[in-house]
Amino acid sequence: MIGKDINNAKADLMNEIKKVCEEIQKVQTFSGLISLESRVSKMHENLIVLKYLDQQSILSEPILETPKIEVEPLDEIKELDEKSNFPNLALSLNDKIAFQNQLFNKDKKLFEEVVTQLNKSNSLIEAKNILKFYAAQFEWTSKEDFAQRFEELIEKRFA
Repeated sequence: MIGKDINNAKADLMNEIKKVCEEIQKVQTFSGLISLESRVSKMHENLIVLKYLDQQSILSEPILETPKIEVEPLDEIKELDEKSNFPNLALSLNDKIAFQNQLFNKDKKLFEEVVTQLNKSNSLIEAKNILKFYAAQFEWTSKEDFAQRFEELIEKRFA
């Protein structure tokens, strides 16, 4: 019932807007425009009320429940083989310690994760993007020698 009343009020408002638009086109003076101001204000108020009522009618509609689908759990989850066709990074113990301490703020776990990511990368561009991310994160600009050495070793991997 309320929905019909709202729809009728919307139609009435649309008709009123059309009438005012026609009258505005016929107005020749500024004072003629000002005389329409109260009607435009009243239409604006009606529009706000209708918008509110429309939202309330949508909110008051019953929400239909979606049927629940039961999914049987998988017995095994197979991991994709993420191995690259390129050899792993060749890092000496000295390089590992230097990169870990200088480039990754002595975070051994993070350094190992990054090396794993680099070993899984399938292109030099992909590997350099990984490097750029960590270079920005750890501000390697002040550690250019170590960063350059790390990049050279990565380039060797793809050579």
